[in-house]
Formats: sequence, structure tokens, C-alpha cells
Amino acid sequence: MRRGPEAPDPLGGINYVQARQTVQQRITEGLTAVGATGKFNWTVAGQPGDINSPNPIELTVDTALNDRNARHQIINPVKEYMERAKIPTLTMNDSKSHSTWTYTCALPAPSADDNAASAPEGEAQAPQ
Repeated sequence: MRRGPEAPDPLGGINYVQARQTVQQRITEGLTAVGATGKFNWTVAGQPGDINSPNPIELTVDTALNDRNARHQIINPVKEYMERAKIPTLTMNDSKSHSTWTYTCALPAPSADDNAASAPEGEAQAPQ
């Protein structure tokens, strides 16, 4: 009774596709801010994937950064979206410094309720 109202989850109203689009948009904005561009590669189980895939998906960003430490300001703002976006692994390849950074996120085990709740609006998934 005394603790007051709970703060709403800022990511509570978005599904996995919206979260993935936000990740891509924020990374693009971060790259632009440091004068770089990036190529996004989405893969599912090692095969080329689609950003709209209902399965967990891995993201690789290929770029060339003038300052290798700029990766922090590019990636840190999107880390909070990785679980909602079902991105267990985000990899950034920097061709200029010949560096690769991998960020991981432990995804919760999927349940039938999660599949129905996370489907984009207008789509429903049958229980398995």
C-alpha cells in the first residue's frame, strides 16, 4: 500500500518486430552520429533471415568506425531491446580497426502464451 504505483514497463507495448525495427533504427542513428554507415545482416540458425521472423534472430552489423570506442554509444542504447526483439546475439564488425564485438542476451524459454502475445497485430499463432 505504501510503495505507490508501479512504473509501467517502457517496452510493454511493443512486439518483437517493433523492437527489431527500433534496434535497427537506433543503431543507424548511432552510426550516423559518428559519421559511419552500417550493413545489417539478420540470420536465423545460421541461415539468412527476415526481420519479421517469429523465431529468435541474430543480427550482425558491418561498419567502419573512425573511433573503435564509439561502439559503446551505438550499442548501449539498444541492449534493453534485445530480449523483447528475440535477439540472442548482436555482433558488430568494424573493418577499420579489424575488431568484432559480440553482445549476448539470454532469452526466456518460449511458451504458447508468449507466441500468441508477441505476434504482430492481426497475426495469431496456433498452439503447438
